[in-house]
Amino acid sequence: MLTFMGEYEKAIAIINNVEKLHQHQINQGTSDLEVMTSSSSTSINYTMEQTQAECYQRLGMISYYQHGNKESQCKIQQAMDIYKRIGNIKGVAQCLEHLGDISRLLGQYEEAKIMLEQAKEQFEEIGDRMGAAQCLQSLGDISRMLGQYEEAKVMLEEAKEQSEEIGDRRGAAQCLRSLGDIRRMLGQYEEAKVMMEQARKQFEEIGDRMGPAQCLQSLGDIRRMLGQYEEAKVMLQQAKKQFEEIGDRLGASQCLKSLGNISYMLSQDEEAKIMLEQAKKQFEEIGDRLGAAQCLRSLGDIRQMLGQYEEAKVMLQQAKDQFEEIGSRVGVANCLHSLGEIAYKQGCFIDARLNVEKAKEYYEAMGVLDQVADCIHNLEIIQKASAAHTQPHSIEVEALQEPNPPLAVEGQRDSADVESQESCGCCQIV
Repeated sequence: MLTFMGEYEKAIAIINNVEKLHQHQINQGTSDLEVMTSSSSTSINYTMEQTQAECYQRLGMISYYQHGNKESQCKIQQAMDIYKRIGNIKGVAQCLEHLGDISRLLGQYEEAKIMLEQAKEQFEEIGDRMGAAQCLQSLGDISRMLGQYEEAKVMLEEAKEQSEEIGDRRGAAQCLRSLGDIRRMLGQYEEAKVMMEQARKQFEEIGDRMGPAQCLQSLGDIRRMLGQYEEAKVMLQQAKKQFEEIGDRLGASQCLKSLGNISYMLSQDEEAKIMLEQAKKQFEEIGDRLGAAQCLRSLGDIRQMLGQYEEAKVMLQQAKDQFEEIGSRVGVANCLHSLGEIAYKQGCFIDARLNVEKAKEYYEAMGVLDQVADCIHNLEIIQKASAAHTQPHSIEVEALQEPNPPLAVEGQRDSADVESQESCGCCQIV
């Protein structure tokens, strides 16, 4: 309970005390076991190992919420090994679910999917509906982060319904928040705001500190996308403070990234660079490959706006490669469009057309129709510029319309964006 409320230090102290007591019981009971019957000895050993596994599991989960991924993996793996040894199927399934969520946070999506599907199957076999619903939610969040929005919606709506049926208010609120994020990614901002406000209220009612901070972060990002920068800054700064208070490094880093993008939109380029470089470093420290790649892309776009095209191309190509490794179609599409814009500005119209056409294909596959429309418009501009290039004294080339700035900041300083968060899935990772 303290973990869900964000009281991590208190939770750690309590668990460590339990572990010390457990160790004392082991030491005290070593000589006593010699005079016990075989059955009673086995029973006591089982209880002791069960307690040890639970301590490892809980400490691992606290590290997970604080995004200490290596420590979290180590503790949860230790717990799973004990659960396997004593035949605790539910414990094994829970650990498998947690390890899948850590892999998801690290951008290892295929590995995460395998673990979560295995855990879901095990939960279903033992009749644990809550565990199965949580795995389905995480699988939906992976699809969301990969830009597979329709598939994600189906999974998350199903997980939400299952959570409501068993009375899991926290699980239902998490699904609602993720569904709101999908609406945000698709540019359905009013619907997204309603869902986020509802989810935030539900989290507050159950005393969950992390959930409201994540909703506030998303609401701030919606304001940012709508060009309401001052209101967005207030929300994101509040969310960042709340994340820092509960020790959520990922959430705080995501807010810092968004604040850096706002500074970019307000032409405060040096301030934006500092924030984004700091956020990138923090993402790298906690192992969030997606967040680091998003920051690199934003930094590349700042170089583009400053006319530093060669440096911008290097950064954007690196970011594109990272997005491809992770499997983020949104990130790849955004980088392609930025590279197309640079090629356009340098008069390389063939490269510009090829990159924008590729970006358009990605947006079409994801169903992000407003970005598809922007790409079509930009392809028309490129065609016009290419034709004008053969007629030196004809017309002055029109500036490319920006398809997707903020979260990833590109060409012109616009307010639309389709970059993935995630966190949110929380992991919430977007």
